Amino acid sequence: MTATIGHLKSSSLGYRCDRHSALGNPFALRTEADRTQVIEGFRRYLWRILQGEEPLAAARAISEAMGLAIASTGRRPTRAKFLEALATLEAAHDPVLLCWCSPRACHCDVIARYLDWRSRRTISVQTTTKRNQS
Repeated sequence: MTATIGHLKSSSLGYRCDRHSALGNPFALRTEADRTQVIEGFRRYLWRILQGEEPLAAARAISEAMGLAIASTGRRPTRAKFLEALATLEAAHDPVLLCWCSPRACHCDVIARYLDWRSRRTISVQTTTKRNQS
């Protein structure tokens, strides 16, 4: 699987990952200088949700630890909705993630790396299982 990232203004074919979706970055980008830290905040946010934490609790803890502001707009998904959105992307063949940041670095880069990792991990597990059954 290869996830790509597109800009919402130039494409409607793909999966919306901005703040109006369950996969939006909950942290505000106050200045361009904050971009790297906001992306790192999302990476931690994703990890904490995957480990069982609810998104709002994860966002608050990361906000406090990293000094990031939580965006005033956007969805506040439940963990179930967040994981459902991720599962939709995992099931897609070469999904296109749509955000307003593209082509600049953004949280979609984190999602794309996660999807790539999950895809490689699934292939590895399937290959190992088939070898063990032979």
